[in-house]
Amino acid sequence: MSKIVVLRLGHRIIRDQRLTTHVLLTARAYGADEALITGDRDDKLLDGVRRVVESWGGEFKVNYVEDWRKVLRDWRERGGKIIHLTMYGGRLKIIPQRRGKRVVRTD
Repeated sequence: MSKIVVLRLGHRIIRDQRLTTHVLLTARAYGADEALITGDRDDKLLDGVRRVVESWGGEFKVNYVEDWRKVLRDWRERGGKIIHLTMYGGRLKIIPQRRGKRVVRTD
């Protein structure tokens, strides 16, 4: 079976702690092998997820990475498949982007 790694892009400590925790614990519950977090380094969040793994068992790993582009490049070079999931449910290129007070499409 292939290795499944979830890459959480752009974590923000103040705003995203709950969301990122849910992403990581859901990834663990669905059988992912590992999760990598980018954005703000949040050792409290990483330690909390590691405690869950210690308590409930399993081999799930969670780590922080600074250069997510390198992670994707290396993954692709090793023959890994990359699937991009968004909370918008759309392709990355057509996700609305906030520009000041208005939202614009990037397509």
